[in-house]
Amino acid sequence: MNLNIYSGRSFLVPSQYPLFPWILTDFSSPELDLNNPSVYRDLSKPVGALTKKRLDDIMKRYEEMKNIGMKPYFYGNGPVFPLSVFQYLIRMEPFTSMHIQIQGGRFDHAARLFTKISDTSRQIREQDGDFRELIPEFFFMTEFLENTNGFDPGKTDKNQLGDVILPEWCHENKFEFIYKHRKALESLFVSENINQWIDLIWGVKQKSLEDYNVYKQEMYPTYKTQSYPSKKTKDRVELRSFLDHMGQIPPQIFDNLHPKRKPLKPKPTLITQMLIKDHLDQLVSANIEIVNEECYLRFLTIQNEFCELIYDLNQLQTDGCSSPKSFTQQKISEVMLDDPLPVVFGRKLIYCAENQQNKINLTKFDNQTLSNMEIPSRISTMTLDDNYIICAGEDSKVYISKIDSKKKGAAISFSGEVTCIGFSSCFDLLVGATTDSALIFWSLSRQTNARIVELNQITVLSIIVTPSFGFVLVHARMAVGGVLKYSLILFSVNGEKIREIETKHLVCLCPWSSRDGFDYVLCADTTGNIYNFEAFWLNFPKDPIAHCGDTVLSIGMTKLAPAAISVTNAGKIFAFPVKI
Repeated sequence: MNLNIYSGRSFLVPSQYPLFPWILTDFSSPELDLNNPSVYRDLSKPVGALTKKRLDDIMKRYEEMKNIGMKPYFYGNGPVFPLSVFQYLIRMEPFTSMHIQIQGGRFDHAARLFTKISDTSRQIREQDGDFRELIPEFFFMTEFLENTNGFDPGKTDKNQLGDVILPEWCHENKFEFIYKHRKALESLFVSENINQWIDLIWGVKQKSLEDYNVYKQEMYPTYKTQSYPSKKTKDRVELRSFLDHMGQIPPQIFDNLHPKRKPLKPKPTLITQMLIKDHLDQLVSANIEIVNEECYLRFLTIQNEFCELIYDLNQLQTDGCSSPKSFTQQKISEVMLDDPLPVVFGRKLIYCAENQQNKINLTKFDNQTLSNMEIPSRISTMTLDDNYIICAGEDSKVYISKIDSKKKGAAISFSGEVTCIGFSSCFDLLVGATTDSALIFWSLSRQTNARIVELNQITVLSIIVTPSFGFVLVHARMAVGGVLKYSLILFSVNGEKIREIETKHLVCLCPWSSRDGFDYVLCADTTGNIYNFEAFWLNFPKDPIAHCGDTVLSIGMTKLAPAAISVTNAGKIFAFPVKI
């Protein structure tokens, strides 16, 4: 995506819309084996040269143009151009209206519309004049695959056009298609070969006759400046109109062959679980923050003392305990141990709800109270990140404040008392669960309601938002026949339910992202067992990866090595390996 940005491609300009390659050729098998090289497209060739018959056809036309004195080319439209964008996104506004406009006030013939992914894949390899690549939405967005607006573009084969027909290997699940397609994009095969496709689009093979990669000369960005230096000429206006319909080739970024992606070096890892520290006091609250090569562990004890330990992750040894590089312990007199007491830790700051006074104390670790944020009701829960602190009150409102602001900020009204919140600044998302079994999705910046999900007498215990895909994972409880049962429910960033599984009672959830950008979750049950699973699949394992013996208060995933740190209410700190 960065190459699209660097070369001036924009979601706002259809003729210069961001482009991605076709990755797969197998859209018909019941299962998709991403370890099989035969399922992938040859990334060393442009789309027009993927099959011999079509390559022969475009070579023949090339020679015919050459013989009659024309400037010859293989392709008369860009790898992504306005009509192709509108075709792909035809089920979503404003692209529906833009498609109708470019087609003269009506939908294109139904047989030419984007209806089935396997058919489109076949067309771009075999059909004359169809040399489309893909757009980014194929790797992150499900909404363009559904005709939720109920548009009626016509019929094909006597069937009404509706949702896009997906490959068999995604089992009619749009989320599974996008996720597996993203997996293919990040696969070892693509990583080892994507440099060849980059050479064709942004590199030295952008005009390569040997690689059958020559577009109509007007489509290259150098043409208009060389041929029409004045912006007012009639020909330049006509050229602009041509490019607005047929698309443009990105400017060349690289002057040499793009190197292969370097293989990821294996990270050093812990061989086995180890106890780092076991003589802290009983803990009320704990937080683990991993910053670069350091691990910050912050606790509040039952004696109202604050402790901070800083570990150098490079010095965590596989054969014994490691000593912290820094240790701080002191009394926090301003903290009043109300019950229950929401306490959250920021960098060098403690946010503590003082419900007797309906306020939040913001206290530095040197025992200096910086400010008090008054809230009009008792505070039931709080959370924060580097940008925001968010707290929920018993008045059915959620208060959003900037970390560096002393004001309580915006207040959002919910349908009932908010008992649990989760949010992500990255995805501009706030999710709150209420006492009347509603799960409400809000825009964090605009404070507008995006979706309400009714949970049918389910009590939400915790909510997390994953860092890479923005999945919303809810841990919930409900009574079935007088027995309490627990579950994990996965939602998309837009609030659509993806799947649900029954689990144990979990007390701690920690989302983390792998090096190739896929979300995982570390979690702990009530007996101190720790589990790890892939967020999208909710493939909760039978066996734990570690056992801490006590209630786990916090878990943090390190980036230097596939290992995690946990803290228990008994004051024990563990490090343990994490395998995926």
